[in-house]
Amino acid sequence: MRKIIIIVLIVVAVPLYTYNMYMLLRGSLSKYFDKKGSVTFATDTSNDLQSLIFIATPAHFEKKGRSPFLPYPVSDKPVTTIQKQKNPILPKETPKAPSISINGIMWNPQNPIAMVTMPDGSSATVKVGQVINELTIKKIEKTFIVVISGKKEFQINR
Repeated sequence: MRKIIIIVLIVVAVPLYTYNMYMLLRGSLSKYFDKKGSVTFATDTSNDLQSLIFIATPAHFEKKGRSPFLPYPVSDKPVTTIQKQKNPILPKETPKAPSISINGIMWNPQNPIAMVTMPDGSSATVKVGQVINELTIKKIEKTFIVVISGKKEFQINR
């Protein structure tokens, strides 16, 4: 199988390589260059192989300013520091109780489930330990659920 792949690659690659070399040596790319040596692209839309060849010209660099290889000059001026203004300590707002409502509680001592309506209007069925919209359900009882929001516990009654 490897021999077949190598033979196919040779059969395909060698003619393509020789054709490209023939085109380059024949000078057919001269129509893409003007007298200054810059690239001009053909305006005709012919689908010949010549228009598909990638044309590269040498890059010309201009010397502007100092060399990037020289060390950066160090000045004797002292460095001034900008002092940051101290932000006044704002009193922390106490977290508000989440505005969720209980639609129903399916009570089972081993695995209680509650149906709740979230503040955005969506409904969800939750279990103990479940996290929904940054709210963690800590406890589900027959008449209430305990929710943790912002490191604070809230009891929500039916």
